[in-house]
Amino acid sequence: MAAPPLTTHPALSPPSGARAQAREGAILGAALELLLEVGYDRMTIDAVAERARASKATIYRHFPDKAAIVAAAIGCEQAAAAPTVDTGSLRGDLLAYAERAAHSAGVDSGLLAGLMNAARSDEVIAALLNERMWESKQRALREIVERAVERGEVADASGVSLACEVCCAVVLHRLTVVRAKPDAAFRRHLVDDIVVPLLTHRGAPPPPLRHSRTRSSGRAVTGTAAPRTATPEIPSKRSTS
Repeated sequence: MAAPPLTTHPALSPPSGARAQAREGAILGAALELLLEVGYDRMTIDAVAERARASKATIYRHFPDKAAIVAAAIGCEQAAAAPTVDTGSLRGDLLAYAERAAHSAGVDSGLLAGLMNAARSDEVIAALLNERMWESKQRALREIVERAVERGEVADASGVSLACEVCCAVVLHRLTVVRAKPDAAFRRHLVDDIVVPLLTHRGAPPPPLRHSRTRSSGRAVTGTAAPRTATPEIPSKRSTS
């Protein structure tokens, strides 16, 4: 599902100029704070106005509704993220990617908690969550792996989706369930023992087919016969006089 454009509604012709931009920034900052604190369902325009020290009329001159405010707030937060780092090696790039994921994990977990319930019934919010928590991260990882393909470090980028899914899940699980920070040692473990093997594993060939012998002809069928399992002898009971 494609995410909706993270912009204000063009029909509203929102105010322009430095003062208007500062006011909009305050509104978006307040909306993001409230989203992380109370969630989308409990966030209100009144609360955003109070937090941003703006009137509701000012907010509605910039945004048509609550969903538009949240979309713009997430878009601004996401745009501020640093681009992927080209260290010259797959491992170095992945360590930088993992560090970035660790730094954003707190906001990610808050957004996941704040938007999950609304995303079940609101396609716009579901698209926002998908873009923020999945699509953007997968694009960044694909960029890293495609550079590694050009350097000859990996054969192709076929493992990107799985590696991204595992990486995001492990980091969020550590932060929210284990309640431990994804520190440098953990990130090295994640990259060296999980992500790199996923990206470089070519897959083992399937084991050869094994067929049993046919009883009718007595001749072995093409293939290797399955080994027979020895039947243990059962000691007979001696009769007692």
